[in-house]
Amino acid sequence: MQHFVVGHVERLRRPPPTPARRRLEKRCGFGARSRACARPDSRVPMIERVHLRPWQREAFDKFVASERPDFLAVATPGAGKTTFALTCARWALSQERRRVVIVAPTTHLKTQWSIAAHRLGLHLDPNWSPSEGVAKDVHGIIPTYQQISTADTAKKLRGLAHDAFV
Repeated sequence: MQHFVVGHVERLRRPPPTPARRRLEKRCGFGARSRACARPDSRVPMIERVHLRPWQREAFDKFVASERPDFLAVATPGAGKTTFALTCARWALSQERRRVVIVAPTTHLKTQWSIAAHRLGLHLDPNWSPSEGVAKDVHGIIPTYQQISTADTAKKLRGLAHDAFV
């Protein structure tokens, strides 16, 4: 395995709680860190170095060198697509401040993506809903396929995803 440091991601300063954050903390407890509410545990260690498999490193190098806005990575289950995608997101955020939008097929996978992102220093909100907007203390959101299929959500996501890393 190869070890390397991927760009620095800006740590976001926590602003005063919004009404949406207060509701989340009321429902899930202070700091909204309960597993039932799909928030990463603050005790999950954050890593500074990313360990990529050879195929991931080769794909990452191609991603960085590509001038195209789209990049498709296809691999078998368990091959490391999540780590690869989050490494690319972390690099992209280190180049330019923007939101991250990850679309997951199920609610369970939203939680997994959120925890994996937390380990890489990215804070993605798996509990996002169009009515509450995006909290200022997160790097991005994780909606499901079902969420984005509704007209109201799709309209709001169009604005969020305009300059986002999707």
